[in-house]
Amino acid sequence: MISRGAALFIIVLVVLAIAWPDHTDERRAIKGRLGDVAAVAYQKYGVVPHIPIVVFDENISDNLMAIANCDTWTMRVNPKQMMKHWSHFYEFGIPHEYGHFVVCALDGSIGEFPHGDRWRRIVKTIGGDPDK
Repeated sequence: MISRGAALFIIVLVVLAIAWPDHTDERRAIKGRLGDVAAVAYQKYGVVPHIPIVVFDENISDNLMAIANCDTWTMRVNPKQMMKHWSHFYEFGIPHEYGHFVVCALDGSIGEFPHGDRWRRIVKTIGGDPDK
């Protein structure tokens, strides 16, 4: 027979597992979409298809879905916004952020205008829409 303390501990673990999603399916889908846009970037620009590290960060401003960081080659994702707007994030947000990585790979930095003409052309080329 299991002790009352052990039973309570198991219940807490189950509740945490349910309430604290690990976003495994979303992480897998994001990696797949990143792989697709990276392959196009390689084909069109010769940029080595390097997939950024995806970090779910609850501390990102609620008006942002994701942020690309070329110094650490990470894409910080706001999990609340991602889940709320999953299709938009998947279709447009991932190419949007990867476009910044392509600019960094080609130019060495994100540039003075992170959403400038060069970035806009790249995002269109890799399958995104810079206006979304």
